[in-house]
Amino acid sequence: MIIKEGKELLGAVLASVFVVMGGVCLLTPLRDEVSHHGFPMWLLGLVLVVCGLFLWGGVVQNLLRRRR
Repeated sequence: MIIKEGKELLGAVLASVFVVMGGVCLLTPLRDEVSHHGFPMWLLGLVLVVCGLFLWGGVVQNLLRRRR
């Protein structure tokens, strides 16, 4: 179980924030930047989007499980 039962709202908010932040990193000129340690920002954006979608999957799974 990704999200604890009863914590779906918090998980949905966190997942949405991750997706939005990842989208900002991917859709703005920020994606061409590199951090001080050589980490590309487009990769950070991609990781944030994937983590946000993974959390959204957990929220949906909990809500479907509760409905049964």
